[in-house]
Amino acid sequence: MPSKESRNTRYEQGTEVQKYLYASGESGLALKQIATKHHQNQEPNYAKFALLVGDVVLGFYSANQLVSLLQKELSIDQATAESITPDILEFLKPLSNPNWKSSEGEIQDLVDKIEVQEISSEIAETEAVLETTISPIRTMAGDSNQKEQVYSSHQSAILNERK
Repeated sequence: MPSKESRNTRYEQGTEVQKYLYASGESGLALKQIATKHHQNQEPNYAKFALLVGDVVLGFYSANQLVSLLQKELSIDQATAESITPDILEFLKPLSNPNWKSSEGEIQDLVDKIEVQEISSEIAETEAVLETTISPIRTMAGDSNQKEQVYSSHQSAILNERK
């Protein structure tokens, strides 16, 4: 992996898009979302993941090397590395556009897209668990259809019950 000094030099000499993808808060959020989606958001893997993508942004590695680099640096299998790569390539798209200008919407759209996918899968998982563990809630409408004895709590009914 490149040294901190060589990263700093490349960053200073980098294009606007490289600097934006490497250091902006918006791109950092997008990277965190990608890592979270693929369960790589815990240390030390997240730091390695972020540095690796940053090294691709700065041109130390080509995007074609992502699968093997992810496997090596994160100690993950090939299938996992291949599932992460499309999201990283989507994140890196601005690098291939020579006329790219920083706009808040572009990276934010990517973050939103990843968040929606992540949230919808979490909702499905939660619903599946809830269906098997929680009994249905009793309601007045449901109780009115049952043939159970109904008890009254007003005073005259209680006094008449004792007689």
